[in-house]
Amino acid sequence: MSDGLSQLPFPQPSLLPFVQLPSVDIRADSDWPELSQLNGALSTAMAQRGVEPKNQFVWQTADLLSDGLSFEQRVGDSGLIATRQGSLHDYYSALMWLRFPLIKRAMNQIHCAGIAAHGSKQRSRHQQAITHLDEAGAFIVSCNEPVLHALDAHDWFSAFHEHRSLWHGVSPPGSHAVEARLFGHAIYELLHAPHQLMAAKVLLIRVPPSFFALSETQKDQFLDAPIAAALASHTQAADPKTLATVPVSGVPGWHPAAQDPEFYRTAPCFRAKPPGRVYQPWMD
Repeated sequence: MSDGLSQLPFPQPSLLPFVQLPSVDIRADSDWPELSQLNGALSTAMAQRGVEPKNQFVWQTADLLSDGLSFEQRVGDSGLIATRQGSLHDYYSALMWLRFPLIKRAMNQIHCAGIAAHGSKQRSRHQQAITHLDEAGAFIVSCNEPVLHALDAHDWFSAFHEHRSLWHGVSPPGSHAVEARLFGHAIYELLHAPHQLMAAKVLLIRVPPSFFALSETQKDQFLDAPIAAALASHTQAADPKTLATVPVSGVPGWHPAAQDPEFYRTAPCFRAKPPGRVYQPWMD
């Protein structure tokens, strides 16, 4: 899927996860935004968080790679984010930097600490967990504890079907109490073929009801700093096995199939919770 954006139409598909994305202009004669546009948006996002805008996107070239550094080392040492032109994978990763710059920066710092301790050929359990979250992660936020309990227990029928009316995008504005915020750029890439049944590694986050009245940008800002702090302190995503797994194809409005009772009972992505598995506590 990452061989070029030119094969895919813009604007992005209308599935709900794409509504969360920031708007980035695409030149009429190009299938990629100008790096100056991405870097300007990243500087703005950093300034809104009150941190130094030291990161910037640069094209991945042979000259850039000649420094011998890994991707994460280069980001940590010089702030340069190597970006492949025409790559869907890198495009969505860039948009996650715009949405959650503190989380992306915290992840880089964890990787750099791991490289310093263990070298670039081996990853700690913490590095493995944040890699899962980076590539295929989502944040599920709710002010309804029964939904959070159902998700933690892999009670998919209850979480997605019986509580369907509570989900953002399905319930009327002002009445929803649960929402999935997609973070994994690899899942965004795969959603261009939305018939696939996909699961994500998720953080379950309890929020006040007022969260759901925020704009898309405000929701991302609300989540960015506390999640970054939780990752840095090892209180979230400390080990891959503590990350909850949720089939995001079951999130109401996130899959083109008829999400009827039969779908939730028979689709192979809706698996039972492994015996004895205990996930990390919810964030508050």
